[in-house]
Amino acid sequence: MTQQSPIGVFDSGVGGLSIAKTIHTLMPNENVIYIADHLYSPYGNKSTETLQQRTSLIIDYFVNRGCKAIVVACNTATVHTISYLRTLTNIPIIGVEPALKPASELSQTGVVGLLATEQTIKSQSLLALKSRFEDKVSVELVACPLFVELVEQGQLNSDVTQQAIKNYIHPLIEKGIDHLVLGCTHYAFLIPGINQCLAELKVSSVNIIEPSYPVCLELKRQLETRALLSDKTAEDDNRGQIEFYSSGQMSAHSSGQGQNFSPDQKPTLNQNAKLSLNELFSLLWQQAVTVKNIQLSH
Repeated sequence: MTQQSPIGVFDSGVGGLSIAKTIHTLMPNENVIYIADHLYSPYGNKSTETLQQRTSLIIDYFVNRGCKAIVVACNTATVHTISYLRTLTNIPIIGVEPALKPASELSQTGVVGLLATEQTIKSQSLLALKSRFEDKVSVELVACPLFVELVEQGQLNSDVTQQAIKNYIHPLIEKGIDHLVLGCTHYAFLIPGINQCLAELKVSSVNIIEPSYPVCLELKRQLETRALLSDKTAEDDNRGQIEFYSSGQMSAHSSGQGQNFSPDQKPTLNQNAKLSLNELFSLLWQQAVTVKNIQLSH
């Protein structure tokens, strides 16, 4: 591999684009290959064995493409596979975890909120992470099963999305949080909506923390350690190239089941609101892009 070798980034869907975009912003000369593994989405209802088998195929693809580093841009995949994946290659593999450390250090009220998927909240790794900071802050957990599908449908600013955000955020505001940690890479695309909700609730003292920036700093550190940062300069005509892939249309999955919403509160997703992959990726990347299909096999 060389300094111009690409960085591989993957997620079960489009959530990891939030990290890929931050990589492109902070390190614009780096080449990036992004894979949305829609064929196996959502990862949250898959067994650890299935996830390890599946993500190992993605690692194999990145290795064969000559990637110099890999980012597991998914909390669920990080929890269940990253230790295993690191045994398969010497290429640095960076994962994501909820940013409870900075939130606990910065909190003035002593109460921090964490939004995550149901699977992440139930995981032993999150419980262990949470326990590390319980002597400093109270960490209030809220599962947000609607958020991933809303982002996958491109519903970033819809009435349904705003109602869901309000349902999830309001109990945390009542408990006095001053930092809100986003425990899923999909949720970064809902930050404008979350800020709108906070404004409507007349709350100005809540800071939102999402993982893309610290993940990118760790990626940069790993590349610097190995002298693998791109040697392109600002004067070069070609910035880093980004390749977008999906393994297939996102499979249908349940949304909002088990939520304590009253009948008049519970949002109803519009199952006919799905965009094409090109439209969805372009919306989230904020410029027109083309998504290619990828088939992953041994």
